[in-house]
Amino acid sequence: MKKSIPVVAALVVSLVSASCSLWSRGARAYPRGVVFPLKEAASLEYGGEMVGSPVTEAGRLYLATSQGLICAFDITSKKLVWQYVVLAPLASGPVLAADGLLAADSRGHLYGLDKGDGRLRWDKEVKEFEVSWLVSGRDRVYLAGKGNLVLSLASSDGSELWRFQAKAALAGPPLQWNGGSPRLLLFTEDGALQSLTLEGKPDFAVRSGKTLSGEASAEGKLVFFGSLDRTIQCFDLASRKTRWKVRLGGLTSCAPVVRGGHLYLWTAYGVLFCLNKSNGHILWWTSIASRLPFSPALVEDKIIISVSSPRLESFSLETGREAGAFDTGRELKGPPLWLEPLVLVNAYDPTTDKGRLVFLQKDVGIRLDSSKKTPQGLADEIVFMAKSSGFFQPKFEFYLIGEGREESVQKPSEQDYWSWYPDREGDFIIKVRVTDAGEKAEAEMSFRISADPAKKPPVHKEPIGPGPNTHSQGEGR
Repeated sequence: MKKSIPVVAALVVSLVSASCSLWSRGARAYPRGVVFPLKEAASLEYGGEMVGSPVTEAGRLYLATSQGLICAFDITSKKLVWQYVVLAPLASGPVLAADGLLAADSRGHLYGLDKGDGRLRWDKEVKEFEVSWLVSGRDRVYLAGKGNLVLSLASSDGSELWRFQAKAALAGPPLQWNGGSPRLLLFTEDGALQSLTLEGKPDFAVRSGKTLSGEASAEGKLVFFGSLDRTIQCFDLASRKTRWKVRLGGLTSCAPVVRGGHLYLWTAYGVLFCLNKSNGHILWWTSIASRLPFSPALVEDKIIISVSSPRLESFSLETGREAGAFDTGRELKGPPLWLEPLVLVNAYDPTTDKGRLVFLQKDVGIRLDSSKKTPQGLADEIVFMAKSSGFFQPKFEFYLIGEGREESVQKPSEQDYWSWYPDREGDFIIKVRVTDAGEKAEAEMSFRISADPAKKPPVHKEPIGPGPNTHSQGEGR
């Protein structure tokens, strides 16, 4: 008897494991984030090409254009709320501050707008200063150009707080680092990294290697950035030393993005990389058939990118495999934005010099087909088949509607078809309702049953060629 105990125990473990496996397969979490297929929900046109990147806050999206427009859109109503016009091309996208919305034109003119109605609250001209980058520090804003001068202005009224002159021209936008004691980091074209206090006082300067490529990003005490020597490096602000450096074979084109222990970045020649944040080991890479000039959106388990083409693409954060794509039909100009449940992208038509804000959402739908066409006779089998999209583990319920009565003929189940053997004449409606944990949709079809259904006349077929007892006919007979 004792010898059978291990066998029984093994059987119990096997049964428990199998039941747990079945339960885990049936209890997959409902998909969150961007779920393909997508469809266009709405679009709004504006003048010019978008400059820089848009910003969002409290259900609104703000963007600037090459025609000197600063626009505010309401995301829920999908409408333009207000727009403000400046007289010179805008230097960058708008930035959000504690005291409003800020924008700068290429002449060095700074505008402080009310976020609610677009009213100009103040404007400030910085003479002999060409603005290339505008960086928000909430209660202040930093202006920088292609030269070596950096200005800090109060976001409340544009008054100058301080200015700093670096030893070399800036290679990219200033980066505000908020870990520990906040700092402003400057990358210059001589390969130096300069740290300033928020009061504009020099903190430290180190040689980081080659000149910055793209933009830098920070997470904790670490700063990640690419260089013109085609490497990506991790710099430790606490030790003021490079922690690791990896050669990629291409120039990074945007700021790297950190998610957990991973670092995601892309190169100008169209390769998307996932690296281990701690040591720089390449975990996976995938080639994209276009340039990647815009920052991506990391949404749940996917990375969403817009490239210099009409195609919006999605990849798995874990494996780098494509997870879905959508062709907008217009060339994309700007990064994708995720504002649940919408994906927002910007497109541009150079022939009309018009931009377009496009709202995309999950494409949820249901189509109902039948194995036979109406009308049909009694007792003939007719199969109604439902084709759904955008659902997760859907359930299908079929209804038969006739003589003013609606009858459920198939309770909700995974079976996406229903077989009908009609036993009475009349005009009927067959309806299907599909549901999952978060969505529902319906489709229906009219169908006639007759004791003597209309028969189609036989199709006369011409002979393929002359046979032994046939003869060809001339034209016009």
